[in-house]
Amino acid sequence: MRVRPLRPPLPLLLLLLSACGAPDACLEVSPRAPSIEFQESVVDLGRLPPDAPHEVRVPWRHVGTGGLRVLAVESDCGCVVSSWLSGFENSRLSGFENSRLSGFENSRLSGFENSRLSGFVAPGATGSVVVRVRGPRRLGVTSHRVRVFTDQPPPGDIVTFTLRVRSEHDAEVVPHVLDVGRRSPGARMRRDAEIRLAPELGPQADDLTIRLTGIDGDVRVLPPVQGDHPGRLVRMELRAPSSAGDFGGRLLVLRDGALLASARISGWVDDKP
Repeated sequence: MRVRPLRPPLPLLLLLLSACGAPDACLEVSPRAPSIEFQESVVDLGRLPPDAPHEVRVPWRHVGTGGLRVLAVESDCGCVVSSWLSGFENSRLSGFENSRLSGFENSRLSGFENSRLSGFVAPGATGSVVVRVRGPRRLGVTSHRVRVFTDQPPPGDIVTFTLRVRSEHDAEVVPHVLDVGRRSPGARMRRDAEIRLAPELGPQADDLTIRLTGIDGDVRVLPPVQGDHPGRLVRMELRAPSSAGDFGGRLLVLRDGALLASARISGWVDDKP
């Protein structure tokens, strides 16, 4: 007795073909190309004092199938230093010094095989890029881009993340110290200063309160100043004390009652002719 093989009904076969699009489509699954993926594309470090060092670890993971190699790491600013990469299979190499690294110094690299930075990253591997950054001298928010170069074809050969850091202050007075020198009792003097503002505050900043404390005088705000740090010129008409000795005060810049910046004023009164 011959047993005839079962065949699916024609409607079912047509349904399978239409779902797959082609006879072989249901049998092939396109693998995802290997890549490094950062947990955060933008890392906000908050406020930092000028030139203050700060270290941050930016986690990454390998996604896709197959391994890849890291060829180089670069930043767009010398104030950002990538110390080393962790999480690679071969993790015992230190003291690597500035080969194909732009803007990095005293690098300690973990997970690289040799000086060509041929760091192999296995499928499913995780780790972190350890980055050192210094607080910005520029007022406001500063962004730096860090790029990781791999051996994959474009556009997957470069993976980036951005560090965002904000200056500790939104304003500053230039100069920070106003020395009016030796004065006679009750003498009048005129001094100008510039109030520099973070770009996001704008050049007008009409809600600022500017006043003197600890010293007699009047203050007047002049038209806005254009430049890298838009701000306002301040003209002070000061009066020295009537008694001999050192004197001093401060120029205060406030917004909604909060102190944004200040400058120290100092001098001395000599009652001798």
